[in-house]
Amino acid sequence: MLDSVITTMGDSAVPSLSLLASKISTRFTFFYTIENQKNAESFKTFCEIHSPETNAEFLELPSISMPGEIVKYAKEYMSGKDERVGVFLTSGAKQTIFPFLINSKTSTTVSLVHSPLRILVEKSPNLTESVPIVLSLEELLSSRGWIITGENGTTLKNGDLVISDVAVSFDAIKGLLSFTSESHLLKTGKENEIHSLPKKEKARTKEIDQATISNLV
Repeated sequence: MLDSVITTMGDSAVPSLSLLASKISTRFTFFYTIENQKNAESFKTFCEIHSPETNAEFLELPSISMPGEIVKYAKEYMSGKDERVGVFLTSGAKQTIFPFLINSKTSTTVSLVHSPLRILVEKSPNLTESVPIVLSLEELLSSRGWIITGENGTTLKNGDLVISDVAVSFDAIKGLLSFTSESHLLKTGKENEIHSLPKKEKARTKEIDQATISNLV
């Protein structure tokens, strides 16, 4: 449908993965700020392995804390572009993607909606084409470098980082990834001792749970 599509990567993996799966172009440019560099590196590896036929380019933007520099970058990047460019709009990346849309002369908008999950391409002011998107849990996790292992599929692994005893589910209609896990005290059968634990033990327990939550996020 489009000569190329540009987008900025946010915290969620679903938009970028959905855009890649849509096949609405063979050229995608994924912009990312330094705050999302790790996610961008994981997704770049995923693209190279699972979609080698797609021309996926990854370019670093100025920091999200420098909005003026992002606007300047977008203006310079979009100047002189006369091809049919799709600008992918996502709710979590307005500050970084809007400057590209504003400075584009021939762009069309692309968006992601759910229930069911689909990509919408504005072909004209009165015509929007819908492209259904089907993602799997394995693809979604892999796009961020994670795999499911273990006898019951309850262990997540990303390099040397391992999180055990966690149930993972993905609602492909809503595009919602969910994790369910027990707290450290519940796993160790000490949940009834929370008020009698020494202060240092309480702090250590809290750190363990916070680390798990941080890695899942």
